[in-house]
Amino acid sequence: MAHYLIEIGPGAGKYGGQLVSAGMVEQHVTYDIKDYEYPVRSSVIEDKEKILLKGVRTNNLKNIDVSIPLNKLVCVIGVSGSGKSSLVSKTLYPAIAKVLGKGTGDDGEYDCILGLEGISDIYYVNQKAIGKNSRSTPGTYTGVFELIRDFYAGSLCTL
Repeated sequence: MAHYLIEIGPGAGKYGGQLVSAGMVEQHVTYDIKDYEYPVRSSVIEDKEKILLKGVRTNNLKNIDVSIPLNKLVCVIGVSGSGKSSLVSKTLYPAIAKVLGKGTGDDGEYDCILGLEGISDIYYVNQKAIGKNSRSTPGTYTGVFELIRDFYAGSLCTL
């Protein structure tokens, strides 16, 4: 379960590209079912424990500022075409990689990025096929799909 949500939108294309909301999950989501209790280490997000990306203008993103906590599971959500990939794949990842000397050359448009002092490495994992079979994705090899299927089948939570 996510600790922190960043919502991009509100719509797609020219109607997207804005920061709709960002914050701890408890502030944004209410459930009608009992929540599964995940073991979570609680920690206070201090100023030095977050990445601040300012003035993002990649593709349809409209000069947004985003604060992303470290040591949390952060989910970026929004409708198709709202700017999620522009934020994460085209701006955030290349910006961090550039600072770490792993530059990809495909930087997005942004003013500055702060809070990278404690980051020593970065890996980009996507859902592209690893081999010749289109089903051979990182999610398949790590077993995460089994956990997701079990969760939705009800074996990990009670309704």
